[in-house]
Amino acid sequence: YVLATRMKDFINSSPKGVGYAMSILMILLAAGTIIVNQKLIGTRKSYATIGGKGTRSNLIQLRSAKWPMLIVITIFLIIAMVMPVFFLVMESFQIIPGGGYGANNLTLYAWIGDLQHAPNPGYAQNGLFRNSEFGRALGNTVKLSLIASLITAVFGQFFGYITTRGRGKWYGKLVEQLVREAVKVANAEGLSFDEETLDYIVEKAIELKLGARGLRAIVEKIMTDAMYDFPSLNKRKVRVTKEYAQEHFEKSIFSFLDK
Repeated sequence: YVLATRMKDFINSSPKGVGYAMSILMILLAAGTIIVNQKLIGTRKSYATIGGKGTRSNLIQLRSAKWPMLIVITIFLIIAMVMPVFFLVMESFQIIPGGGYGANNLTLYAWIGDLQHAPNPGYAQNGLFRNSEFGRALGNTVKLSLIASLITAVFGQFFGYITTRGRGKWYGKLVEQLVREAVKVANAEGLSFDEETLDYIVEKAIELKLGARGLRAIVEKIMTDAMYDFPSLNKRKVRVTKEYAQEHFEKSIFSFLDK
């Protein structure tokens, strides 16, 4: 398990305070990672759209509309960002979910509580910082991130160089064959896509005129639920069918673009 899957398990249990506490901590970890990343490598001056095309920001003179726009944007940010985080934090302190924010319904149990002294008999695990599952999930997340980063960086550069420089040559053909065999092995044990599923995903990307980033975004939307549910199924092989892909595509924002 990693932090994301363990968080969902905690939230699905009742009460949900430990799961909410973990989600808050994950938000802080993500924000800290972004800040460290910006300090180390700097910030970009442009951004890329979902179609893969970059652009630069242009200043627009608002004149008399400046203050009304500022008020509207401030209210929107409070409603869309501040209030959800506030309620999420408060939910992590509640003894009985939905029982109000009075002092008699607030506790630090979800953060530092011991199961033997749980204020609510519905609690099934210790508080976050006393929960061994949290430490194990955090360690798995860090290890997975480091291993995946090293593999993609090293092998990505290596195979990319070989396939571009060695196209048509014996070592280029050898690498392409190895990649095909690796895909077959991965499909034999693990996650696999039916051929018609891949055709469906590509067709949707073409219909919406999306580039490589858009194609990846479609796959991510289709596999979001699977990413959380499959690890708990304890199955060695999971096959993604066209029906599954179509069902989850129609639930995503891309279905509105397709109309």
